[in-house]
Amino acid sequence: MTRVMVPMGGLEIIAVDNASTDQTAEVMAAYSDRLDIKIISAPERGKNRALNRGLAHITGEVVVLTDDDIIPNTDWLLQMERCLIANPEFAIIGGRIKPNWPSDLPEYVKRYVPLSMVFAITEEQQPDGPSDPQKIWGANMAVRSEVFDKGFRFDETVGPASGNYIMGSETEFTARLAYEGYSCYFCNASVVEHIIRSNQFSKSWLWGRSLRSGKSYCRNNIVDHRQQFRVFFGVPVWIVRRCITCYLKYIYYSFLDKEDLAFAERFSASRWHGYILQALQDKLGRTDD
Repeated sequence: MTRVMVPMGGLEIIAVDNASTDQTAEVMAAYSDRLDIKIISAPERGKNRALNRGLAHITGEVVVLTDDDIIPNTDWLLQMERCLIANPEFAIIGGRIKPNWPSDLPEYVKRYVPLSMVFAITEEQQPDGPSDPQKIWGANMAVRSEVFDKGFRFDETVGPASGNYIMGSETEFTARLAYEGYSCYFCNASVVEHIIRSNQFSKSWLWGRSLRSGKSYCRNNIVDHRQQFRVFFGVPVWIVRRCITCYLKYIYYSFLDKEDLAFAERFSASRWHGYILQALQDKLGRTDD
């Protein structure tokens, strides 16, 4: 952040220490003589809980959100500011998120993993202009403060926390705002890089990511599915069948030592499995911690 150019309106950084167990607070404090930074403690784990805690301290006209694993371009905020000024009718501006890969992608990742969904990377061909709310992501997005002044906050039952949490922290928020009449805009010139760690290429990590995406898919679409399809204990029957089919194919390909095909079937099965888990949890009135 010390290399990022400060926009005309100035810059205040609100950093939220979300129950860290390392030297996070000390590292942030070490930059207090170079950055206008306010450090907030959020002892209860959960990204959206931390975001909501930080929002209580905002003072400016615009809130720019990002994550702790991004590298911004030096003109990141200048480009975001220009886009906000040029498009006053849009309440939410999303910027481009590029990957910062640790190495070449494994073949099974190239073939079978949707990179945008799994690694939160924006599509290269995504044009400037009005955007689908589902394509604005928290590593690079700005929200006009008037939205928060009206009481909107992030859903604390969604987003990174302990356990198999529900993915879609910011997209749940932007979709809810779109329903209330707020519009989103995409700005290609405002760029950050998302640091991808080598462990995120492991099959177990990717299967877990797919499961969490299935939980998000359920939370965002469960009412429509219940209206259109036969349901058993809150779960569309076709999803149960597809989940079982994918797991059986995973076992079959594993037996034949066709590892890439086995991975692909397990990846798909994990998504439907996540959907089923979330549907059952919603049916029973429970949430993940």
